Amino acid sequence: MKNIIVTAALAVASLTASAAQASLLTDGSFEIATGGSTTSNSPWILAANKPNNVDVATQFQTAPWSSSDGNTGVWYKSFTGLGNGSNLTGTSILTQSVVAPQTGGYILTFDAAREANFLADEWYVAIVSNTSGGGLQDTVDLLTAPMPPGNFGSVATQFSLALSGVDAGDTLSVFAVMTGGRNSNVNPQSAFLDNFDLNFVPEPASMALVLLSAVGIALIRRR
Repeated sequence: MKNIIVTAALAVASLTASAAQASLLTDGSFEIATGGSTTSNSPWILAANKPNNVDVATQFQTAPWSSSDGNTGVWYKSFTGLGNGSNLTGTSILTQSVVAPQTGGYILTFDAAREANFLADEWYVAIVSNTSGGGLQDTVDLLTAPMPPGNFGSVATQFSLALSGVDAGDTLSVFAVMTGGRNSNVNPQSAFLDNFDLNFVPEPASMALVLLSAVGIALIRRR
């Protein structure tokens, strides 16, 4: 088992390093978005409701506490939902789609931070392709994923998602979704996403990523 892990890790390290390139996503760090709004000024689409009829549940925000680099990020304001003069919960969806330029694997990386009292029914990021045979998808649940809780003074946590077997010309879509956002009545209670990168990886490396994921799940089940 240890040899399998080492072999897969080396394959990922070597091939992802050689595959370094400009991200397929436009403005993955949201620097051209209009802070304090849902206007991206790019192919990103951010749709969010106003649970209290005043504030949107999610917005682009330029501040140290809403981004991993102190500039602009996507700020999740679950506190605008139930318990804040509203009968509604906060809901939002952020998405951008691109066309896969080559056949092979693709890796999505991004930063996330979640304050200790952030409260929602769902908060996740997914990458999806329309590959023939039913499509492909990888998702991370950001409500349960390990990341340091507390104020945003600490470094954000980086996550990665991978798809293997994507065909050239397929549509790759990145989604970030929050549903059921509500006020926990205890601060701090928000979250953010930042620094999205989507890159092509030659198939051997993408298969190694899948192998590492499977090995990790197997090890967790054995504990």
